[in-house]
Order: sequence, then structure tokens, then C-alpha cells
Amino acid sequence: LVEVRKIAARIAAQPPVALRLSKRLLKVSEKMDLPEFLDLCACFQGMSHHSEDHLEAVSAFLDKRTPLFRGK
Repeated sequence: LVEVRKIAARIAAQPPVALRLSKRLLKVSEKMDLPEFLDLCACFQGMSHHSEDHLEAVSAFLDKRTPLFRGK
């Protein structure tokens, strides 16, 4: 149970937008062919890179601090 809570905490600390898009990719992956799936991955990656959370992640990395994601 302790290990499960550690994993849950690590997941919860990730950027919400990226997690939401990743979950969506997992759900649709079985129903798509590979080229179509890779196109969707690229689209979602672009969406993530233009989010405020991405800017926060880069800033936090450069400042050597823990990022504070807001889901935007």
C-alpha cells in the first residue's frame, strides 16, 4: 500500500494536461493504425508544448526547483 501511494503521488505531481492527453492516447491506441496513431501523438505533443504547464516545467528545470502545474 505504501508503494502504491508513492506511485499515485508521482502521477499526481505530473502536468494535468499531458496526463489527460496521454490517457486519451491509451484509450484510442487499440482502434487506430500506427500512422494515424503517430499523427495523433504528434498533434498532442504540440498541444502540450504550447501549454502554460510546459513553460512552467522548463522554468522549473532551469531554476532547479519542483514545478507547480496548474492544468493550463
